[in-house]
Amino acid sequence: MHQLPPITHDDELPYEYGEGRVEVSKISQSSAVHWSSFPEHFPVSSTIQLPTGTPASIPPVQYTGTEHDFGHADEDRLAAVKAAAQHAWQGYREVAFGADEVKPISGGINNPFNGWGATLVDSLDTLWIMGLTSAFDEAVEAVADIDFTTSPRSDIPLFEVTIRYLGGLIAAYDLSGQQSQYRVLLDKAVELGEILYAAFDTPNRMPMTYYRWKPAFASQPHRAGSRVVMAELGSLSMEFTRLAMLTGEPKYYDAIARITDELEQFQNNTRLPGMWPTSLDASGCAKPAQMAGSPIGSGAGLRDSTYEYLPKEYLLLGGLVDQYRTMYEDSMEAVKEELLFKPMTIDERDVLISGELKISINYTDGELIKMFQSNGEHLTCFAGGMFALGGVIFDRPEDVEIGRKLTDGCIWAYNSTTTGIMPEGFTAAMCPGKWDEPCEWNQTEYWHLLDPYEATRTRMPSVPQFQAHIPATTAKPIAADATSPPKVRQGLHEEDLDDAEMAEHVAATSSVGPAPKVEVEKQDSEKAVYRRQLEGAAAAPAQSSTKPLDPATESTTPSRVIPAQSARAAAGRLSSPMYTPKAPLSHAEYVEKKIDDERLPPGMTKIGGRKYILRPEAIESVFYLYRITGDPYFRDMGWKMFTSIDQHTRALYGASAIDDVTKAAPEQIDSMESFWTAETLKYFYLLFDEPDRWSLDNWVLNTEAHFFKRPS
Repeated sequence: MHQLPPITHDDELPYEYGEGRVEVSKISQSSAVHWSSFPEHFPVSSTIQLPTGTPASIPPVQYTGTEHDFGHADEDRLAAVKAAAQHAWQGYREVAFGADEVKPISGGINNPFNGWGATLVDSLDTLWIMGLTSAFDEAVEAVADIDFTTSPRSDIPLFEVTIRYLGGLIAAYDLSGQQSQYRVLLDKAVELGEILYAAFDTPNRMPMTYYRWKPAFASQPHRAGSRVVMAELGSLSMEFTRLAMLTGEPKYYDAIARITDELEQFQNNTRLPGMWPTSLDASGCAKPAQMAGSPIGSGAGLRDSTYEYLPKEYLLLGGLVDQYRTMYEDSMEAVKEELLFKPMTIDERDVLISGELKISINYTDGELIKMFQSNGEHLTCFAGGMFALGGVIFDRPEDVEIGRKLTDGCIWAYNSTTTGIMPEGFTAAMCPGKWDEPCEWNQTEYWHLLDPYEATRTRMPSVPQFQAHIPATTAKPIAADATSPPKVRQGLHEEDLDDAEMAEHVAATSSVGPAPKVEVEKQDSEKAVYRRQLEGAAAAPAQSSTKPLDPATESTTPSRVIPAQSARAAAGRLSSPMYTPKAPLSHAEYVEKKIDDERLPPGMTKIGGRKYILRPEAIESVFYLYRITGDPYFRDMGWKMFTSIDQHTRALYGASAIDDVTKAAPEQIDSMESFWTAETLKYFYLLFDEPDRWSLDNWVLNTEAHFFKRPS
């Protein structure tokens, strides 16, 4: 019988929704509590076993044709990428070794992922692949000192920790040949795997995606969340499967197989059959009949690595579980029907983008309301590689071609900006018709998308009509200074007049009675201070006099009075001065100004996210398309992407995210996430390396680009 530890002051109240990144400044570091293993509250009655048998015959992934010169390394480009990786690793090693992330400008640290050394573990297989053996050995020694049983953070983000830490440890062990000298990598993977497995101890065996690991909470029974992000639930299969294979412990595979079974059952009962909502109820409390009509997760898009894991898990299991193939094919049919669109480009390129579909329900009649948004995101750029991979292993040639066009869509987005780097998110002009139909550039339509309210915006009365509503002057205006005639600039706006001219302008255009005398005191700065010269506070405005106020009643502090308001009040009524409104911009002027102000590339109507945070998804798909098609075009485009990124992100201690890819000189923002060395630079390196060195016919990569050995 386990005795519960005392509750410490930082054992916070439980919560349902967590954050993937929690910076160290938000984390209490006062606790030295360690995770403990407790008997399960909801043990499984039987364990789903790993499939056994001879792997199925799967078509080769890598290019086998003779049209292209495929199979050689591009040594010069390879060396440039390796140098960038060494620079980033050396910066991390010098000032942040053991922390999650280095701040590449200031040399500070970030610890958003439990402080276990995310960059350290995430970069292990990159170091091995690039032949940096000494750095790899040093990193392995540091891994041995990681204690996964404690953390300054009170919860564990299951998805992030699984793909970065668990995936990184397994891949490093696999790639290094499972040598005894690196056995600590597997030992640490098991240590972490046991902790993560405890998150599955719920009534329906769906995991708590933000696992409260401290014993005072973890020892009690809990359910999974009622609102769980789909990717955090559906992107755990590869890591737990490979851990089960390496350890011979089937419980890890059982954990993810139960998730897969639930997703399969749910897949064709959603608002968009074939696809899953962005978020869903994993608690098991909702009745199955309620799931299809649930308002939770009303959006569908391809930013979700759940779809990516379907063909990859099929490969990892040697093609012995056809369930993953069926689920993949069903989902991709829905994607092709509902999400793909062709952007209207000025050079009429035959490219595709995966958009987003918002689905709501009319609760009066139960009708579904679909609203498609032609948005592009850097996150969805992985879809090109996924389509191409699924197309080749499942013999779906159309999917390979779709993958090529999706990848080219991201290349187009890269080439469109000033920096040569794709923004985080944008809205594109969408071609009419279906995604597989020809499309011509239509400037008129593009301008309409940029100025959709032209008719309303320009519907304004002319100046003579506007002035007809202004009351005529009924009395001769009195100038502020009798010796100087009023200076009134007809057709000017109020903002065009200085203070003295405004006073004269108001006096000249007042419609009632004599205006109060205004004393203008010129200051050194050529500004004017105005004081109303009224006989008393109780005097009626129409009976104003030029007699000064009694000094005893006058404020000792000069008061700044807006001239138009004071003059109108003294005139006995509040009336607007003559004002000539600015003419609205013409359609062409408005569009040109919008394009210039927002730095919009042709074909984009809005840029919702201007940053580049060193993301890998675009080069990931470029890598897959090169390995699958052998076309050197993808190497050339990848090199262009690399040089643009390296030029704008290189920093003292690595590479930095930048604030705006549309600027000629973007600002760096002192952030380098671990996927820069784990994924982005790795994909660039693999693109230019010999294809057979790390062949996709022998390895399958998780969503963090970690290599897992395929069965042979």
